[in-house]
Amino acid sequence: TKTKTTENIVYLLCVMDVSLSSILEATISNDKGQLQNAQRYLEQAATKNLPFFLLELSKELVDQSKSGIVRMAAGLQLKNYLTSKDDTLKTDFQQRWLSAGDQIRLQVKSNILQTLGTEQFHPSSAAQVIAAIACAELPVGQWPDLISSLVGFITVTTSDENLKEASLEALGYICEEISPQIISGQANTILTAIILGMRREELSNSVRLSACRALLNSLDFTKANFDTEQERHVIMQVFFMISHVLIFSLKYRSLRMESHKKSHLLYHK
Repeated sequence: TKTKTTENIVYLLCVMDVSLSSILEATISNDKGQLQNAQRYLEQAATKNLPFFLLELSKELVDQSKSGIVRMAAGLQLKNYLTSKDDTLKTDFQQRWLSAGDQIRLQVKSNILQTLGTEQFHPSSAAQVIAAIACAELPVGQWPDLISSLVGFITVTTSDENLKEASLEALGYICEEISPQIISGQANTILTAIILGMRREELSNSVRLSACRALLNSLDFTKANFDTEQERHVIMQVFFMISHVLIFSLKYRSLRMESHKKSHLLYHK
């Protein structure tokens, strides 16, 4: 409508004159003043027109020409406006998202799915945002093809390591956060994709590790599979077969994080 279009134009003129990328970069600034100004700006933008603001954040996240810092910050802001650890706020955020226009929600979801596998940082921000949206939409019958899309990214032979890893992260987050009854009908499909990511034939240790985390998060709604002796045997056989890889990966990541932490401290001394 004309009113809606005018509102968006005013929003762009008043708010987007300042580069959203530069504001997002300022959210991790060591300068307290810059940080507070950035946070105030983002809050005002969200208050002015939240659906449009979420769309703009999704564009920052999907844009591979943006810096890793900008994309990570955009993902964090998206997640924070979509979900919360507080159950009451979480419900409010989900209802707020569902009340946004269908077209904007479709665009945001499209951008987030396209982001999977393109991020140079872990864990994947896109995977976390996908899970946040899934927890709002799947219970009310929205986004019905999400699980099949994620499973496809994991099982198709042309998918690269990053796409598989991020897709498994997304599945793991969804399994962890959503009520088991909502996706129990797709338990076999999800479990098949997870086991595929854990197999010896999968050459990437990162993919295997993400698959194992997803398996642990899926235990509540895959109970029926574990109750079947043959299926339980296959799953545990795969799990034990790669346990040495998991131990090595966890130690390596722990050392890498410790090294990064020390470098960060030295840099800011």
